[in-house]
Order: sequence, then structure tokens, then C-alpha cells
Amino acid sequence: MLGISDAKLLAKFESDLDPTFYKRYNEQQALKDFEVGKRIIIIGGDFVSEAELTKRRALVEKYDVEFVGLLGCETSQVEIRISCRYNAVMYQLLGIEEKEMLW
Repeated sequence: MLGISDAKLLAKFESDLDPTFYKRYNEQQALKDFEVGKRIIIIGGDFVSEAELTKRRALVEKYDVEFVGLLGCETSQVEIRISCRYNAVMYQLLGIEEKEMLW
């Protein structure tokens, strides 16, 4: 057994598929961003409900986060998976509870 996890293999595969996006929003970058005071949450660029806007405003007020939007139709599955892992790290570092998360 090589001891390589599925998550590591997937991250390597996705870094090859979209190296620019991966370099900008990987899990290690989330740690670096947090350390320098960048509190970024990646969101989809689709239309959102009033309830979703209220949730986003609450996160901005409580955690001083900045939202980076992905363009809906132009977002690849790879970008979505990379951004979900980035967000998971950022949520944990910020102490955002699961009920507050934007998934």
C-alpha cells in the first residue's frame, strides 16, 4: 500500500486539470489566506433568494468575510470541487458552524 489517500489523488488530478484555479484556491492557500487576514468564501454566481442574501450578510457581519463569486454557466465541476475544499478549510479556521455554512 502506498499510503496515498483518495483526497490527495483527487487534488493532484484536479491540479492538473485546472492548475490556475487550483493554485489560487487550494487547501494550503486557504491557510495562507487566513494567516494574512484574507477571509474568503467562494460562492456560485447564480441568482440567490432573499433568505440566501440574508445568510450572506450575517456571515459578513459576524466573520468579516469576503465573497468571491464563480460565474454559474462557466464554472467547471473541477472548480466547484476545489472551491468546496477551500471553503471547508476556511469555515473551520473561522469557526463557522455547520448551520451557518453556504453549501
